[in-house]
Amino acid sequence: MAKKIALSHSSLAKVAAGVPIAQVEHEEIEEEVTPEILVAVEPIITQADPTPALETPPVAADPAPAEEKTVPEMVSFLKSELATARTEVAALQVSKLQLETQFADAGTNSEGLTKVALHAAGLLQVMLGQTPVSLEGLPASTVVAQYSKYRQAYEDRYVVGQQSLGSDEAATGELSGVDAALKIGLRPVG
Repeated sequence: MAKKIALSHSSLAKVAAGVPIAQVEHEEIEEEVTPEILVAVEPIITQADPTPALETPPVAADPAPAEEKTVPEMVSFLKSELATARTEVAALQVSKLQLETQFADAGTNSEGLTKVALHAAGLLQVMLGQTPVSLEGLPASTVVAQYSKYRQAYEDRYVVGQQSLGSDEAATGELSGVDAALKIGLRPVG
């Protein structure tokens, strides 16, 4: 007679995790072997692989075998795990909402700042004596890059702290008008 092994769900899970069947609770059921089964199995047995079957390595016995939990204990454990998971999900949802709000604010701020950069780039083009070119419709990064280019050209052309010579001073070397009054310390009234 052939033997069959019957496993419970928990025993099946243990076997799937790698615990040898000998260490798992199981039930052996004897079953009669019919000639049809022998005919079907015989070719498989005769054509078996000549290499020896791999032996499972011996597993050290646990010093303290895990206690089997009763159904109510398992239910309470799973309820606590579910509560913990729900708390974590709620915290992640709050975090997600905060990030979505920040992202929406960044988009709004980006649009406003792009408009400011468009206007400033146009003014810088005029101050440099160039014909203003519309940067409308370009990506924000391109607008900022163009603004930076115009700003650098403006700073190179008009150095901070540099004094320019008026037309009279350039011709005669003398100051006239308001420049002369400021030079000697007079301040305008009004």
